[in-house]
Amino acid sequence: MNIDAGQIFWTFNEVIKYAAFTVWTTYSINVVLGLIGRIFYKPKTGLMRTDKVELVLVSIASIKVRRALLETINSTLSRFPDIPLNLLVDEGAELLEELHILSQGTEQIISPGNKLSFRSQVMTKQLAFTIVVVPKNYRPDLIAKGRAMNYFIENKVRPEKWYTFIDDDNVILDDKFLYELPYYEREGYVACNPVLYTRQGKSVLTTIMDWIRFFEDITVFRFFTGLTKRPWIGLHGEMLTVRGDVLKDIGYGEPSISEDFRFATHLIRRNLKVWQSDTRVSLRPPNDIHDLCKQRARWFKGIWSDIKYCPPKMRMIMGYRLISWTCGIIGSWIFAPLWIFWTAPHPAVLMEIAIGGFFIWIIFIYSIVNTRQPLYYIMLIPLFGIFESISFWSKYDTKKFVVIDKN
Repeated sequence: MNIDAGQIFWTFNEVIKYAAFTVWTTYSINVVLGLIGRIFYKPKTGLMRTDKVELVLVSIASIKVRRALLETINSTLSRFPDIPLNLLVDEGAELLEELHILSQGTEQIISPGNKLSFRSQVMTKQLAFTIVVVPKNYRPDLIAKGRAMNYFIENKVRPEKWYTFIDDDNVILDDKFLYELPYYEREGYVACNPVLYTRQGKSVLTTIMDWIRFFEDITVFRFFTGLTKRPWIGLHGEMLTVRGDVLKDIGYGEPSISEDFRFATHLIRRNLKVWQSDTRVSLRPPNDIHDLCKQRARWFKGIWSDIKYCPPKMRMIMGYRLISWTCGIIGSWIFAPLWIFWTAPHPAVLMEIAIGGFFIWIIFIYSIVNTRQPLYYIMLIPLFGIFESISFWSKYDTKKFVVIDKN
């Protein structure tokens, strides 16, 4: 049998071309929806600040997150001294003894060598924060954060209160959500998410790349979580705020590494309303590209594993996004040498593609300028899409939770 190499090439070229067009078009549709959300959605606030909320800091409390965790504890206590702070950790956590000392009202000082010393501080008899320890024998079928949150819900949550869950690198930058809660509670809403804001990390590249989360929040998440009032594309675990009775009703009693997405599927099934808060939450980007790929792989594969639990309309919306993520490598610059062989699509399709392509450059140029990085990083923008795309193909065990270094 004679194999025509030329025919194989042109067949492959056509398949790749239309796959890339589909990926680009999908992203452009996201951009358009996001711009609609950006224009037409604005969070509402009440006149009074709520006093029915507690903060819950969920942490693996390992050496890998020590510096970030202490920073979060300090910033949370200083910004919200009148709001109870619960620190949720597993029994036997590496930092548990040190955290017990801190919880008794001592002030921690981080020296240049990253070692801690303690000095007395004048405080009330109340603890600076409450440590909630998850027993080792509790629900071994559950995974990491979801397991800890389910324990907290079963043992500590009160139906009439609101609970704001934060990760061990989250710094809440303002108190707008506290003024939003009375308004949205009165209107029958049950949960909200913030706008994520990346602060400078160890790696310039991951800091720039992680800014895409901010743009997703002020556009496409604003459209779905805000404008449609439903978490059709899931929820962030960062500063997820939920009413106590809803937490009690739904819980986190199902094993998942994308536990907050799984929680969102239950909100959709119950037709419960959510909103996107105007509050911004600062987070640390991964320390290097390898950790960024592990983080993205957990999101992608966790959601792929849980999409079967989505109601039909949510499954259609998320399937649309996931296929775009999965095939994103085809639309990335890694296939740029083939572009010279592609014939241009219909002008309308070309314009639609251009919207997404133009927007992604705007995102990264803005993040480069905003983080005060040298402008030559603009030349690396084609690599960013490649790194994001290959993350899906990174190995990740969906039955385990991999801790990413946040120090």
